[in-house]
Amino acid sequence: MQILIIEDEKRLADALGQIMQEARYQADIVYDGRDGLAYASSGDYDVIVLERNISDENKQIITKFLAQFSNAAVRFYDVSRYLAGFNLTTSNAHISVETYYRFIIQEALPFYSKLLYLDCDLVVNGDVAELFDTEMGDNAIAAVPDIDFIGNLNMKDGIRAEYVRKQLHMRDAYGYFQAGVLVMNLDRTRKIHTVHEWLQIASKPGYIYNDQDILNTECEGLVTYLDYSWNVMHNCAGRVAGVFDFAPADVYKAYMESRKAPKVVHYAGFDKPWKNPWCDFAPLYWQYAQETPFVAQMYAAMSGVQKPEPPEHHDRAIAEDSPIRKYVDVLAPTGSKQRELMKVVARKVRGKK
Repeated sequence: MQILIIEDEKRLADALGQIMQEARYQADIVYDGRDGLAYASSGDYDVIVLERNISDENKQIITKFLAQFSNAAVRFYDVSRYLAGFNLTTSNAHISVETYYRFIIQEALPFYSKLLYLDCDLVVNGDVAELFDTEMGDNAIAAVPDIDFIGNLNMKDGIRAEYVRKQLHMRDAYGYFQAGVLVMNLDRTRKIHTVHEWLQIASKPGYIYNDQDILNTECEGLVTYLDYSWNVMHNCAGRVAGVFDFAPADVYKAYMESRKAPKVVHYAGFDKPWKNPWCDFAPLYWQYAQETPFVAQMYAAMSGVQKPEPPEHHDRAIAEDSPIRKYVDVLAPTGSKQRELMKVVARKVRGKK
């Protein structure tokens, strides 16, 4: 919980703030009622993008785009050094090594005690301030149960249930959560493992969902469960009727209800709206995409149009002010084969390409 203390007696306010911090609450202090009202009615968003290879050009575009929001700031954090020395792979073609970034957060952002983590393949359709304010107590994670995993547990082939017994060793696999949307109690996760320890575990083979499996095994019993509307997985490859409906009735009902008013839509799986505009919840994605400065590039990529290589610029083979230029223009007009041949010869003589 984030607490706002409004008290004109400075010593008392500071003492209350100290008590709140010792009790592991986030406390903000203001000493004037008018300032307190203004503070309470505003919300600041610190957007931190964990990355290794976003171009400077795209960083500038994103920063400029978010500048329109006076209560939001964006930063880019290169996590390359944390991954050095670890042999990190994934078990699914549509999951990249970036999935392990959530393990790095607790050390990369040492002054944060609570944080909202969001995967990049989702659309936020609700107020994340409400999500951030989730009461967690001493739990490490707040997340939505994973109906895909839970549905697979009830499959007759028993493959997922066997995987839980042999690999995950969870006491209650029906408590398995989806890690694309997480409220993280960083003070608690730091006590469970260091970043080095998290990544050492991640380097071990045998996991189906990699970091998500690891978070579930290591944080079991330390999870606050969120309403399904905060992480509504789309219907990838018909899984709503082919997998999700194998989950217990109350779980399936809660998921189906969340589809009516999703606060976060998660395009988890191989079927992405920027590749397939007919996929489930694609119109919602494109509604937001059209408000971004990248929409033209997205249309081009989906149409198979490649970004052109920058043109090469050569120095003139014969300078504009050269006395022989007027003769060359007569003997070899611009665009003629003679002109191109003379260019090649002139550059060779001058040692240029």
